[in-house]
Amino acid sequence: MAKEGDNSFGVLSVAFGILSIVLPVVALLGFGFVGGISLGVLGLIFGIVQRKKVKNSWSMWGIILSIVGLLVSLFVLQQVIVAVGQASQILQDLKASGGLVALQEGVGTGVGSGY
Repeated sequence: MAKEGDNSFGVLSVAFGILSIVLPVVALLGFGFVGGISLGVLGLIFGIVQRKKVKNSWSMWGIILSIVGLLVSLFVLQQVIVAVGQASQILQDLKASGGLVALQEGVGTGVGSGY
């Protein structure tokens, strides 16, 4: 475990907090929010453990950055859910209007491809 004057958990908390903010933004379509949430929770845990051992700026910033990272990850997750719902609705509308079948037939025959 951490020694009395050891800041290792605080440093880890800050690092995980920063990564939990950056990862969901960089890997937006690659499910980066999963890693962001995981790192945010780990950063929060390490920050709280460090805060209980020694109250210093590392633990405070680690907790703050981890919370921000969790909020960013949850926002990205919410946006992905909305985008998937909208795409699903568009596909259902295309199916209902027969446009999906016409689109598939056009792609299969090369019609409308411009060649």
